[in-house]
Amino acid sequence: MDNNSPSSTKDIVDQDRILQLLEIANRRVSNLRLRVDGSNTTYFSSIIDIDHKAQALSLELLRPESGNAFLHNSGKVDIEVFLNNSKLNWSSAVFKDDYTCIPDFFQVSIPDHLLYTQQRLAYRVAPQDNIEIVLSHPELGPIRGELVNLSVDGVAARIPEQHIESINPGTFYQDCLVHLPQHDMLCAIEVRHRDDEAGTFGARFCSLSRLQQHSVAQFIAETDRAYQQGGLSNQVA
Repeated sequence: MDNNSPSSTKDIVDQDRILQLLEIANRRVSNLRLRVDGSNTTYFSSIIDIDHKAQALSLELLRPESGNAFLHNSGKVDIEVFLNNSKLNWSSAVFKDDYTCIPDFFQVSIPDHLLYTQQRLAYRVAPQDNIEIVLSHPELGPIRGELVNLSVDGVAARIPEQHIESINPGTFYQDCLVHLPQHDMLCAIEVRHRDDEAGTFGARFCSLSRLQQHSVAQFIAETDRAYQQGGLSNQVA
């Protein structure tokens, strides 16, 4: 078992991925934490609208209200938002439009990059025996690797060194085949982090059927039981 909760931070520059993450924050009405130029106070807001054409975010006026006085003179705001077990950080320029005539919101630019920090919280196990994982890459075709660890949330795998730089964080793969002992499991994943030196990547499951969830939970329980019976440690590094 892994008692730690390691985090990984990536600089996301793909605009489609950035917009996707901002849309998630918008749908969940997530609280944004903002630091405004000229003030040392942390303020709160939320996304009202995302204007793709104007490359602008419309945000609710700041809470507490005293922060809104700094908006006209500020060059940018530093923004932080939490999404489940991940965190987004970015800086946005404040639009200099006269938004005093529309007192319900203000606008900032959509960032050209943001920091994506993912915190892994789920119990995970390392398999005792080699388990093959096959990732269908749209350009390279099937990439065969070895399962490093597994949790109900996702997987980590080791793949050949020549392919690791082709596995980019933030990328979705619709066909990932994990050869579990009970049966083969075909699933969709999103890559969360990559370790070029170790030749490994970590990914979360996008959606699992009930049968697949049961298979993963059964594998974790049986693997953990086998380690305990053998007096071995299942600590994941």
